[in-house]
Parts: sequence; structure tokens; C-alpha cells
Amino acid sequence: MKIAFSRIAMTALLSAVLLCTGCNEDREGNDDDAPWVTIKNPTEEEVYQTDFTAVRLGGRCDNTTWEVFAYNALTDRTVPGYVLYNDGHGTWFADVNLEPGENPITVTVASDEGKGTASDTITVIYSP
Repeated sequence: MKIAFSRIAMTALLSAVLLCTGCNEDREGNDDDAPWVTIKNPTEEEVYQTDFTAVRLGGRCDNTTWEVFAYNALTDRTVPGYVLYNDGHGTWFADVNLEPGENPITVTVASDEGKGTASDTITVIYSP
């Protein structure tokens, strides 16, 4: 059985579970016409270590973001993310399954206004 959610219903649902850090900060030094994305959760560092089998990544993106995907190069799997708009910016999250070792993960956003895509990366080290 496939369940479909409207964008409004999904936004209401996600507002209850999304943790956003720095939502009121302005993005600096980037072209305002290009989409952008940053990974802020669970860390802003390039490497994060965990003993859990999955990680919830989250962060900020521009307010024209329509799609978010997280690709784990170790597992060769892509998972969808979810976007919530707040104060003129987007926040997003994606739950990514991990395999033991270094999991290089690339988060990519696509603009709903045809402005292209943007990416950010993190390496999550899963040590069971």
C-alpha cells in the first residue's frame, strides 16, 4: 500500500520532528541565484563517528529547494530527504543507513525554480 502526503501535510508532520540549528542565520558569500545546502546535524564537521546503524542528517537549504537526496557511496544507496520552510530558508533532514567503516555521504538539493542543484558531503564512520 502506497501512502501519499501533500506538501502541506508533510510540512506539518515534519515540523514536529525536525531539529534545525541556525535557522535565522543568513547564508554568506554565495550567489543568491544558485541553490545551496549545508549539513549542520549531527555535526558541521566533515567527519562524524557513531555506533548506530543509521544517522539522521539535517541542515539548511535555500527556499527554492524542492528535492533533497542523500547518497551513501559505501552502500551505493540513495534515500529521499524532507524539506521544511522556515523564515525564508529551508531546513531538511534525511535518514541514512550505514555499513561498518567509512560511509561517504553526499546530500544534494534540487531547485524547484530550475536553478540547478547543490551538494554538501560528510563522512560518517560507523564503528559497531
